[in-house]
Amino acid sequence: MADDITDLTAHTDLADRGQLVQASIWLLSVATQQAASFRFTIRGTPAT
Repeated sequence: MADDITDLTAHTDLADRGQLVQASIWLLSVATQQAASFRFTIRGTPAT
């Protein structure tokens, strides 16, 4: 029983790590887009 729980935890950690990486990449791209549109707004150019 304990072995099953440990095995399940190991798989969950791997999955969580993968999701964390994907979330980080997604947040980074969103932040980059926000910064770009913010810069356009300051210049007075409409952000598309």
